[in-house]
Amino acid sequence: MKTPCLMVIALLVLLIGYSPSLAQRGCGSIDVMSALYEQFTDDIKSSDSEALARGQKSGERFLARFGSCETVTDQAAYVRRWLENPRRIRSSNTVDDAEREWRNTIRTSSDPYQIAEAAVRLGYNNYVREEYDDALQRLDLAIRNASRMGDSESSTTMKRAIRRAAYNTRAHIRAKQKDWKAAIADYGLALAEFPDDVDSLHWRGHALLSYQKPADALKDFSRAIELTLEDAPADGTFDIENESQLKTKKLLTDLYMDRADTHFELKNYDLSVEYATKAATLDPTATRALFRRAMSYSESGKRDLALADLNKIIELQPKHSDALTKRGAMYLTQDNLDAARRDFSAAIEANPNAYEAYGLRGIVLTESKQFEAAIADFNTIIEAAPKFAPAYENRGDAWMAQKKYVEAATDFAKYFELGGDDVSVNAKLGHAYYESGKYDSAVAAISKAIEKDPKQAIAFKLRGSSYFKLSKFDLALADLATAISLDPKLAESFHYRSRIYFVQDKLAPALVEINKAIQLDPSASNFEFRATIYCSTAKKLLAKADERKVTALGGKVAEPCQ
Repeated sequence: MKTPCLMVIALLVLLIGYSPSLAQRGCGSIDVMSALYEQFTDDIKSSDSEALARGQKSGERFLARFGSCETVTDQAAYVRRWLENPRRIRSSNTVDDAEREWRNTIRTSSDPYQIAEAAVRLGYNNYVREEYDDALQRLDLAIRNASRMGDSESSTTMKRAIRRAAYNTRAHIRAKQKDWKAAIADYGLALAEFPDDVDSLHWRGHALLSYQKPADALKDFSRAIELTLEDAPADGTFDIENESQLKTKKLLTDLYMDRADTHFELKNYDLSVEYATKAATLDPTATRALFRRAMSYSESGKRDLALADLNKIIELQPKHSDALTKRGAMYLTQDNLDAARRDFSAAIEANPNAYEAYGLRGIVLTESKQFEAAIADFNTIIEAAPKFAPAYENRGDAWMAQKKYVEAATDFAKYFELGGDDVSVNAKLGHAYYESGKYDSAVAAISKAIEKDPKQAIAFKLRGSSYFKLSKFDLALADLATAISLDPKLAESFHYRSRIYFVQDKLAPALVEINKAIQLDPSASNFEFRATIYCSTAKKLLAKADERKVTALGGKVAEPCQ
């Protein structure tokens, strides 16, 4: 994106057209004239002494060659005015001297052009220094005085150029303040002055994208691309020795990437890939384009292509934190925990503030039972962003894996306090309360999960087991029956139904239910409970056989059958 210019008139290189009849009028080559004028405007962009000295020489060369040409009256008039203006910044002035001169112009001059020019320059400098209140006052002053300028062709061009610069700078300030609506309005005013100004279209597109209006942003980026292509070589081959062509190539690359980003926001992943590819074709080292294409491939389920682009990015830029993080996430989905952890660690080394990488590495560490390190990673995120709810969920999972249920419940509750709304966390909170012996709290938490998603078998099983602990057997049986209807292979539902029948002294149905549980999950806990039922029915041999199975599975029988 082009940087807004401090010197207002430097913008005119984009605003004033050149006559195709120049050579026919005996004024020489249009290319030579264009080059000399562009050299002049480039020279006066800066206020340092060397640049201003060059500006004086290039301005004098322009007038000597083209000053009498009828077709370049506007350009020649401006060059003369710049050279003759007694308030022009002289080569010995510093930036402070320049600003002092501009402030003096505003105080003493009655010329609206001089006031407007000085005010817009000061306003831009205030913007750069983030002195936004002062900047806004001076930009408004520039706009008011520009409107007081004359109506001649050259004055009209100047006033429009000043207003464009002032509106754009004011829009930049609003964008910095995240007042996207006001920023969009000001970019629109700049475009009212010059409807085909690529910079204003580009900037407004970004503001629209930030304002969650991707469809409108797409229109601005598309128009900017059309205009930029008019300056591009017809065959698409850019001359690396031609600075103007290189600038066009860079702008076109940026615009293609912006369009790719916008299509991504609109979930048009194929189009996002198309424009990211256009950008990458213009600049094969454009990691932003490769990254957007990788994410679009990933969303389209083309994981191999996504991984290839991420690998290319990392080859070009080994410390690209985002690419390392996303590649690690892909490895994590493939259960390649070692490779995932290496990438997350590399991302963190490249960028100590890569909090997504901390979170994902914490998940890997939890899966790898390296709980202390996992908790440390989650703590790093929470210390930096104490209101980031998912970090509390992830830390709660790590506590649960260590059977630290009180700590887990605290973190899951904090997740909801901070606005988290994932229904699965309600079930996790209920489970933590259940394991902590807080069965009423467990029922309350799990009921919220069921209210949000009444098709969670695990939630009905957890609430049913909580009702069992509260001796609310009818409610427990109803929930366990629902759990079984939703997931007939959830062994724990049969296990708890067996326990309820056992407490109710219904030993035959208790045995039927535990047998179903064992068929689905031949675990130590299920064999141990069946041994208890056998022992209660005086089937000691069968009880002892099940107890031996418990031992063989690594369990320990709490109360052996006597």
